[in-house]
Amino acid sequence: MKRRAHRTLSTPPSGGPFPPTGWAGAPIGSAVRAAWSGARTLEAVIESGSSTSEQRSRGGGAAALSEWIAAWQPEDPAVQSARQRAAEVGVSAVDVPTGGVLRLLAAATGAKAVVELGTGAGVSSLCLLRGMRSDGILTTVDSEPEHQRMAKASLQEAAVPSGRARLIGGRALDVLPRLSDRAYDLVFCDANRSENLDYLDAALRLLRPGGTVVFAGALAGGKVAESSARDQDVLALRELAKVVRDEPRLASAAVPVGQGLLAACLVD
Repeated sequence: MKRRAHRTLSTPPSGGPFPPTGWAGAPIGSAVRAAWSGARTLEAVIESGSSTSEQRSRGGGAAALSEWIAAWQPEDPAVQSARQRAAEVGVSAVDVPTGGVLRLLAAATGAKAVVELGTGAGVSSLCLLRGMRSDGILTTVDSEPEHQRMAKASLQEAAVPSGRARLIGGRALDVLPRLSDRAYDLVFCDANRSENLDYLDAALRLLRPGGTVVFAGALAGGKVAESSARDQDVLALRELAKVVRDEPRLASAAVPVGQGLLAACLVD
């Protein structure tokens, strides 16, 4: 019987119809491939991104994959209703795959106390609650009264006990100082992108050791990797990515799902 030859990765693989792969067999994008070859540093990739046509052509495949995930693991009717409320009034909501990741993170951390910044119509609230412990309490903050009204309707339709969700109206930066130190398992930030660094500072205070902070839209749907994208939100997200990566108390990862998640666990 023939034995399959093993390829080593002491040098970057080349040739063939498939992109190079990393140690675990995962595709390496053009930006990382360039950094590997010495053409540019990883720091430059994070600061200014990549402008390859390969990245700009990914949208169709990402949309198809999102649809497949939604069909593979459909949301329950209450979450679907919350999503419809959001769509009817033009309120943004995490997509189905992102909601699944939030549920997974809440479950993986055994979350009992969670802070959400940016309630919206309650889509992400329900996703988080679905993953939290049955006795867990979600504290969710939003400055828009209409969002609070819709979220309450979503929580009621989902039969969430009133004691499990604490809805607070107001700006996140006004509410966060009133929350207790090291009392939370997960902080989910989906509010003002320009305030993300302030949310990070608050999360480092609020989280217990082993807790997780998650930023929604952190990859701006891929725009953070495009050198031509220089708007304020994208620049702020690139800065956030650098600060999170370089914070020694955090173990972090960027998750390319939906508009992108940046997640980090407090290890110290």
